[in-house]
Amino acid sequence: MPTMRGVKGDEVIHPIVVLMTLLAFFGSAPQRGASSAGILQYLLELDTDKRQQELLLLDSGYEQLLSGSGAFEGASGLSHLNLFSIVEIRVWQPLTPANLSILDRSGFWPAGWSTENDIFAAVLTGEPDIDLLRSSEFIRSVKPWNTAHYSNNHEPSNWSGYFLLRIIGESLPAGGEWIRQDLARVPGASTDFENLCEFPGVIEVSWEILSNPESAQFRADDSRRLIGCPSVWEYYQGEGIIVGVLDTGVWSEHPDLSPAVISGPPDQDGHGTAVCGVISSRGQVPLGCEFNGSGVAYNGSLFVLECPSGMTPSQLDGFFSQFQAAGCELVNNSWGFTSSGYDEFCEIVDTWVDEEDMVLVFSAGNQGGTGTITSPGNAKNCITVGAVSYIPDEDGNCYLATYSSQGPTQGDQRLKPDILAPGGEFSGSTMLNGVVSTNAMYNGRWVDDPGNRWAGV
Repeated sequence: MPTMRGVKGDEVIHPIVVLMTLLAFFGSAPQRGASSAGILQYLLELDTDKRQQELLLLDSGYEQLLSGSGAFEGASGLSHLNLFSIVEIRVWQPLTPANLSILDRSGFWPAGWSTENDIFAAVLTGEPDIDLLRSSEFIRSVKPWNTAHYSNNHEPSNWSGYFLLRIIGESLPAGGEWIRQDLARVPGASTDFENLCEFPGVIEVSWEILSNPESAQFRADDSRRLIGCPSVWEYYQGEGIIVGVLDTGVWSEHPDLSPAVISGPPDQDGHGTAVCGVISSRGQVPLGCEFNGSGVAYNGSLFVLECPSGMTPSQLDGFFSQFQAAGCELVNNSWGFTSSGYDEFCEIVDTWVDEEDMVLVFSAGNQGGTGTITSPGNAKNCITVGAVSYIPDEDGNCYLATYSSQGPTQGDQRLKPDILAPGGEFSGSTMLNGVVSTNAMYNGRWVDDPGNRWAGV
């Protein structure tokens, strides 16, 4: 897994994390993974009374991870909005099914898109009930969605002449074409930026750049073919192997992960869940492609431990002991520290490889440039993984991702990384562009696409 995270800092929980929990209770609901809807749309299509019943039923079995409350700071600029307009809702806590019920009765419904840990987009579905919002204690503020605020208006030097629009609804600007559900490609001049931000249903406008074609073209099957998975799968799919994962936790109820996870703490971030999907997603959720997001060892098992916010060498040694006791022969570590050379973390890693025959995989890092391999990825005997683009050039070669850390290692100048794998041209591509069907977060935003992946947001 080429994506690297620093060891965790303060925990954050996304405001619409409730929808992950909704999935766990919707065993009998239709799986909408490759459709244009998802769980949010499934609920919205129910009549009001039935939807409220479903939400109350879900709430009866819901265990809240974090709670919070505060005063309602107001609703501004709503009087001129039309039905199905997009609004910005800021909350004091992650939503629960009961909160979603109140939001529904207040005339709003989540659009499945969030920009910050406490802000998400919602659709105006009826006359706003401001009194109900004011008494809710979980809603902080409501105002019209400002697309320009959440879009970068700076034209890049390598702009392709096309804009990428994230759209809620079915209307397209002139000349636009759908890339996938909720993402469109629209030609134009740089002066069209502001007008596109004002187009009904558009919640984000970005510039398609020539050096990053995978933002529009990449599909889930591509990374599997790039590393030769199909030919290996003819002989082996991971049966009998237990892979250890030291990360942020795992959403073990995800339909692509629940058969694989032996043990693991809840994932309040999303990174660990994405990593687990790369390794052993079962590929059961339909993505409209041949392999449906299957992990590289899609019949393997996962034993997950949570990486602490500040780790000591002795703690790392203890984690490896736990993985060994659980029967793990291989441990994935998609994290690292800025390195000044071969350190005590590296010594522990090399000892476990030499003396216990444990296969340890570490990310190279996301710092870019030479001499930036992170620790413990600069250990001598671990497998250190860097990142390449998704889409080959005309000669069939994938180029090194600009953010991917490079060797030589600090101090002893050894060659690293040991291997490269698809990670995308920009940091976060692995999660953003559908390598996995499992939920993932990037820059504080849950990025699952409800049209092409399991609708967990």
